[in-house]
Amino acid sequence: ALGQDPGDRLEMVALAYEGGKPVEQLPPTGSIAVRVPGDGSQGGENRPLKILVVSAEVAPFAKVGGLADVAGALPKALRAMGHDVRVVMPRYGSIDVDKYRLHRVVSDLGVPLAHQPVNAEVLRERQVERMIEEAERLRLFDLVAVTETCERNPGRRGLLPLSACLGRAFEVPPHTKSDLERCLLILCRDEDLPLPVMNAIVEGYEVDAHWRGTVVIVELDSWSFHRTRRAFERDHERDLYLKLEGYEVLRLTWRQLTRERAQVTRTLRALLGSGRTPRAPGPGAPARAWP
Repeated sequence: ALGQDPGDRLEMVALAYEGGKPVEQLPPTGSIAVRVPGDGSQGGENRPLKILVVSAEVAPFAKVGGLADVAGALPKALRAMGHDVRVVMPRYGSIDVDKYRLHRVVSDLGVPLAHQPVNAEVLRERQVERMIEEAERLRLFDLVAVTETCERNPGRRGLLPLSACLGRAFEVPPHTKSDLERCLLILCRDEDLPLPVMNAIVEGYEVDAHWRGTVVIVELDSWSFHRTRRAFERDHERDLYLKLEGYEVLRLTWRQLTRERAQVTRTLRALLGSGRTPRAPGPGAPARAWP
């Protein structure tokens, strides 16, 4: 690690620079002494360390100055050396629990505060979910391959949290298309929204739901129907063409229809109330280019 031999002792200081000048240091005074893990000649001293970093701010959760950048970067460097590193910071009210996928791991933790002990909680980031989201963003995630790998390796370490994460992220228990359609229609009835035409033909494409006379289209996303790259690409080709023609394509999942009904209702109500209508094709308008 860092060009050192196993067992070598390192004195580490992390500095944050601004305008070419150091503005923050971690630790504020002195340094952190660590050893490079590996099979050196000093026996047990080569074992990886368990390091706890405590900081008032850590990027990206909370950032005021350079300390947040240092506290976010230093643990990564230590992990690269083979050490087990945990980072702790206060959970400020400005930290969005949903955005960072934080979940409670400890409750009713007694913390002495002056003469009055208080009960605290410990929240932890759902790192697996964030990795899956990043893989999806890069179009690298393959749910079928991951599921098959889980099925081939029962009892492996980490399988239980991964399976639970897949269930939360993708609603792995299958839902049929009719289930999703019925859920959308129930939401519209409950919230006094106009009912859409289901499986309508718009600009030569079949869409899941369309409100006639408006530009609003809803596509119901389910991994049961969009598990291949070709299906993914075909759906996005269709969305692109419809958007170019002036339509608003809203993709909704089972999770959104059942757990985020208020947000979905607000979005649909705003789109339907915008008064926008499909534009009429001009004379001699060419046929659509998408297959």
